[in-house]
Amino acid sequence: MAEQLLETLLCEHDGLKITAFDYFSNELLDTHKESLNLFVTKWLLSGKANLCRAIQDLLHEVNGEDVELCVHRVGSVPGTQKIFLARKVVGWLFSSPVGAASFILSLVGELSPEEINELEELLFDPLLLSYTGELRKYFEGLEQKSESDIKQLISRLLLRLDVYFEEMKEAFDTRELRAPQENAEHYWNSLNRKMQQAREEGPKGLFEDICTVQHLLYGNSTIAYVYDGAGQAHRSEANMHTISHSTEIPRLYVIDPEGLDYMLRTYRLEGFKDETNS
Repeated sequence: MAEQLLETLLCEHDGLKITAFDYFSNELLDTHKESLNLFVTKWLLSGKANLCRAIQDLLHEVNGEDVELCVHRVGSVPGTQKIFLARKVVGWLFSSPVGAASFILSLVGELSPEEINELEELLFDPLLLSYTGELRKYFEGLEQKSESDIKQLISRLLLRLDVYFEEMKEAFDTRELRAPQENAEHYWNSLNRKMQQAREEGPKGLFEDICTVQHLLYGNSTIAYVYDGAGQAHRSEANMHTISHSTEIPRLYVIDPEGLDYMLRTYRLEGFKDETNS
C-alpha cells in the first residue's frame, strides 16, 4: 500500500520529491537496501521520468558515502531489459558513479557475450572515462573479490583505461593539438562562474536555511564565554582543526560537454523496445 501510494504521489505531482518523505528516504538508504533495489529496478524499467528522477534525488541526498545498488531478482530480468536498465541507470545516476556501476555489474549474470560487451561499453564510456579516479579505485577494490565473469570484465576495463591514458599522453605531446593558453584560461573561468551560479541557485542545506549570515574563521583556536546559573562567565577555548573536501569533475564534461549531455538525455528519455512485438 505504501509503495502504491508513493508511486501515485510522485507520478501525479511533478514538484514533489521523494526526499520530502525524509524518514522513509533514510530508512530506504540505511536499513531497507532490498526495498531500495526493488524501487530502483522497478522505476527504471517503468521509464517514467518522475519515478526515475526520484531515484536520482534520493541518491543525491547521500553525502560522503557511496551507495552500491544491484538489480532486484536478476534472474527474472530478460537480457534485452537488462541493457535497457543499464542505459537508464547511466542516464539518471551518472552523477552517482559507484551506484550506477555497481547496478550495471549486477546485470552481468546470464548474458550473452554480445550483451556483456554492451554493458562494458557503458561502463567504460561514459562512466569510467568520466570518473577515472573514483571508479578506478572502486573497480580495483572490487576486482579482488568478484566472480570470474565480473573480474574479467573489470580487468578489461582497467586495461582499456591505461591504454586510453597512454594515447592521451601521446596526443598531449603533439604541439599542434594543444589549445592556446588564453583559450584554456577562458574556458576554466567560464566553468567556474557556471559552477558558482549553480551552487548559489541550487537547494541549500539545513544550516544555510536557518542561518542567513555565515562567518569563515581563521586562526588556531576559537574562544567563547559560557555563563552558569549564577551569571558568572567562564572562558571556553576550542582548538581549530583543518578540514578538506574534494570532488571529481566528470572528465567528459570537460572534454565533450555537448556530446555527454546528448547521450545522457537519450538514455533518460528512450523507451523500451519489445523486439517480439515490434
